[in-house]
Amino acid sequence: EGVKRTGLSLGEIRDIVQDDFVMRKCLVSGDISKAIYADDCVFTDPQMTCKGLDKFVSGTKALFYAPASELELLGRVEVVGDNQIFARFREVACFNIPFRPKTYFSGNLTLTVRKQDGLIENYLEQWDLSIPEILRSARL
Repeated sequence: EGVKRTGLSLGEIRDIVQDDFVMRKCLVSGDISKAIYADDCVFTDPQMTCKGLDKFVSGTKALFYAPASELELLGRVEVVGDNQIFARFREVACFNIPFRPKTYFSGNLTLTVRKQDGLIENYLEQWDLSIPEILRSARL
């Protein structure tokens, strides 16, 4: 599935992830730069874990209605330690179901980069609210 961009510096990966947030609303659109992720990357948020890049992308695209969703970075995407990328965000997630309800929350994303090839192998999304609190925030 496409050519992988191996061997990038953490700074280069950070810049690509920043563009995914700012230009593509990646968390609510599923439009991530697939070339920097391992095909077997593990994606985890407080609600679920899925293994596989294509599964994550297709699931995100099916779950959210991106044109009515919003994603805002809270500060710059940062390099943390020798193999992680970190971002804080605020999200308005519009669900792709009848009446298109929206939920409002913030959180952070930590990406772990595999040292042998420089591809992202782990995606961990954490939210500042519990799932019941997020569901109570839903508005039509």
